[in-house]
Amino acid sequence: MHLQPHEIPFSITLDSSQTGTIITLPFSLPPTAVRLDWKLIQGPKAPYVIDLGLKDSARIRGWSGGTRTEATLSLSQATPGYLAGGFPGGPWGLLVGLYRLPLGPTTIRIIVTWYEFIPQRLRGDLHTHTVHSDGVWTIDQLFEEAASIGLDFVATTDHNTASQNLGVSRDPATSIIQIPGMEWTTYHGHASILGLEDPLADWRVNDAQEMGQRLAELKQNGAIVSVNHPFDEFQPGLTWNWGDRGLGFMEVWNGPWRPANQRALDHWQQRLSDGAQVVALGGSDTHGPSDIVHLGEPTNWVWTDSPTTAGLLQGISQGHLYITRDAGGPELSMQSGPFQMGDRTTTPNPDIAIELDGIEIGDRIRLISDQGAEYEASAKTENWSLTHQARGRRFIRLEVHRYSALWDYWMPLLIGNPIYFGGGPTS
Repeated sequence: MHLQPHEIPFSITLDSSQTGTIITLPFSLPPTAVRLDWKLIQGPKAPYVIDLGLKDSARIRGWSGGTRTEATLSLSQATPGYLAGGFPGGPWGLLVGLYRLPLGPTTIRIIVTWYEFIPQRLRGDLHTHTVHSDGVWTIDQLFEEAASIGLDFVATTDHNTASQNLGVSRDPATSIIQIPGMEWTTYHGHASILGLEDPLADWRVNDAQEMGQRLAELKQNGAIVSVNHPFDEFQPGLTWNWGDRGLGFMEVWNGPWRPANQRALDHWQQRLSDGAQVVALGGSDTHGPSDIVHLGEPTNWVWTDSPTTAGLLQGISQGHLYITRDAGGPELSMQSGPFQMGDRTTTPNPDIAIELDGIEIGDRIRLISDQGAEYEASAKTENWSLTHQARGRRFIRLEVHRYSALWDYWMPLLIGNPIYFGGGPTS
């Protein structure tokens, strides 16, 4: 996650007559602020004491007295003694307690640094398991591993339970954004429910009518419901047998690439070609340390204007994402004017501007529409760009493949969601 820092320096001269008072050094923050640091860089030496604290427009957010000379707080974590959370715009203030001052004038210098979130893609895994079902990692262990490989968010999708989302104590030093979830596990297929801490009071379904009722309930409550590994057959009950109607999300990439993933990708392509608007997702389905299944493989790159659960859910619901083999990329930009992946434009014969960064020479790049492959190229450099005109197509999407000598096979490296054209999707 990339944040833009902005410094606010303070330098004030105090007099011993002010001893025993608390003054406020005012500053303002915009709504885009997501982190705040402050540091006392010059002050009186012991036995003299300057106390420090912080307030926002509504309340005091923390007080460390003379114990600390610096502190930080963000949306999800804070130095002990301070409250993490939102950053209301408007007036803030650094509280300076003049507990004990020397005789004569004394100069103190403090630097406040606030960090701005610029809209960007955050990286994460949308299918994981912990000790709350059949995984071996605790929530903290899962998030520590996620941070170590460069992820920004993780969906906690344990089987048929919400305990991983409710009342879980987690290390405040871990800045991973949690997306509450559940893997809805039936004997006729699995689906991830994203965005609700406690999605279903009763997840049991016995027939298509009950399934429809549950799906309607989840949709009304704002959940994202994505079919998981729809064509896996290595265990009974994994294959999705509830049909496609009403489902706008599909996990086309589950863990290591295999034939069942290719079938899911082909099925998604057919649904798109038939006029449906379906968001492709990826998930590792990790259950802990493994020689085969690894957290963040694959990785979802979600465009968001807010580094929060709500911001990520909005980006996912809009299809503003692509999937890569792992957190290392490559990075993709695909625009049609102001529209990006997941959007629909009614502009006739629009131009599509595409940029890829971080590919390797020899990677295969494919543009795909409802008519099949529109364009294919072999990468000559690590960066690649193209402007392509979509004439009378329902959608355009992009894939990148890389040859695997181990498997003697061209494996997907990147799968992008489409930009759609024309009228709305079919039912």
